[in-house]
Amino acid sequence: MQIVTEETLAEYMAQFTQAEQRRPGAWAAIVRAAAWTNHASLTATFPRAGRVRGQGNAYTFRLGAHRLTTDVVFAKVDEDAKLVQEGLVILVAWEDHADYERRNRNRRRGRS
Repeated sequence: MQIVTEETLAEYMAQFTQAEQRRPGAWAAIVRAAAWTNHASLTATFPRAGRVRGQGNAYTFRLGAHRLTTDVVFAKVDEDAKLVQEGLVILVAWEDHADYERRNRNRRRGRS
């Protein structure tokens, strides 16, 4: 999978100490090595990844005290299971759990 954009991930990670950067760094390494073709293959790798309701293939990943929200374009394979098109993981938001909950609470109430 290709992460779009790596620069955004680096900006997110720059906010944290070196010890805190281990989780998103490990997450990124796993994502780069993956070739998810559907929801089941993604959750086989990250069982606690949550699908964002009403957002198509958007997922949240818990990375310590933060959540990373992404949009996923799954990889495509041919009938022989050979990779035809690499998948994409598009970074949408990086927030702590309180910000995430506040945003979702406002969304449920019809606020932006």
